[in-house]
Amino acid sequence: MSHPAIRLSAALLLAASFAVAAEPGSQGPSTTEVLLPRAFAEHAGPAATAPPGDRIAFSRAGAEGYLDLYTARPDGTDERCLTCRPIAFRNRHAGAPAWHPSGDWLVFQLEKPFEEAGRPFPFQEVPGRSLGDDLWTVSADGSRSGPLTRRGERGGRVLSPRLSYEGRHLVFAERVAASGGTWGQWVLRVAEVEVRRGVPRLGKVKTYEPGPGPFYEPYAFTTDDRGVIYASNPAPGAPESGLDLFVLRLDSGKVERLTDSPRTWDRFAAPAPAGTLLVWSSSEGLDAGGGALGRRDRTAASVPLDLWTMDVDSGERRRLTHFNDPMDPAYAGRMRLGPTAWSRSGDRLWVLVTPLAEPAAADLVTLDLVAAQP
Repeated sequence: MSHPAIRLSAALLLAASFAVAAEPGSQGPSTTEVLLPRAFAEHAGPAATAPPGDRIAFSRAGAEGYLDLYTARPDGTDERCLTCRPIAFRNRHAGAPAWHPSGDWLVFQLEKPFEEAGRPFPFQEVPGRSLGDDLWTVSADGSRSGPLTRRGERGGRVLSPRLSYEGRHLVFAERVAASGGTWGQWVLRVAEVEVRRGVPRLGKVKTYEPGPGPFYEPYAFTTDDRGVIYASNPAPGAPESGLDLFVLRLDSGKVERLTDSPRTWDRFAAPAPAGTLLVWSSSEGLDAGGGALGRRDRTAASVPLDLWTMDVDSGERRRLTHFNDPMDPAYAGRMRLGPTAWSRSGDRLWVLVTPLAEPAAADLVTLDLVAAQP
């Protein structure tokens, strides 16, 4: 995959988030730019960065179309497959990885997809089209693996696993009823994580239905591990075609709204490793194709998304990418950008870029962020 250079117009992005301090008395950088985007993996799935910053976890499709889970160094070298050999992973998609802060193991989503024309339906972040999903763990070297949930064989749906910064809790979404919305009725689960003799297990599980619902998609814990960032319907009874971003405070159950745009698709929130910056994917200012989602459109594959940033303290928002702007040099057709993973240093993004016309051709792309030259 190749793209012309992308220009980002995020004022003060480095000053707000990246560990690149301005000299005393100076005003610091006023704009940021992205170097030439580089392909990291073709026919790929979402990525996650290991806490030490030395490995990237991602998925890539094999010859038969099923995604396997890999890790590699940030430059793409030393690639290792974690799910290619075990029988339990055959004819399944392995995607949506999340690292434990120790870097010793990962949790991921194992999906049994529908098939169309003899090929598996592409793995979609959420809610996907599948015959069932479960959450599994695998060691960083691929030598040990095991299930965390056992819903998939009965058609159950669990998705979007995210570990807390201290590694003591796991949040994920689970469908509890097939009716109740375009994608059914969902809840958020927050489970205690127990590691016994090196084997991760789920302990006590608490269920949240913070609203508006009925769909929930978690993305991350807040940096103090006291809250969860998630997407949901913009208002009770509103369609999933206008997801907004929220923060659930786990101690009080209170909900804080991050976006308020019921006609805009807001998903895939990713907090920067330091500071108060949040990157997310939005259809703001884009032609989303019009109309509410139908029950068959369970992946929202027709919705274009570009990247935006938000300072969660000030509320300041800026558009970062222009992949979907026909007048921009980066334009290569309608694309969905996201999910996104940050480097540990905060100066690089790994973003999944999916052509709307061909969802199976999603590529994982590296975006290097640099201060604009005066």
